[in-house]
Amino acid sequence: MCLASIKGRYLEMLYLLASFLGLRQGVLLGLLIENVDFEAGTIRIDGSLQYVNGGRSARSR
Repeated sequence: MCLASIKGRYLEMLYLLASFLGLRQGVLLGLLIENVDFEAGTIRIDGSLQYVNGGRSARSR
């Protein structure tokens, strides 16, 4: 995927995180805003999103 093709799209940051950090879909979708430290420039990964019981999702740690 060319980076120019995702510029300005709604999910641009999700694509960038997946591309540069190699995070799996469940981990990306489980990220919360409190996991991001903008001042330090870090992201803490402490959970993921999983499908359970007919496609409903649950956050796991």
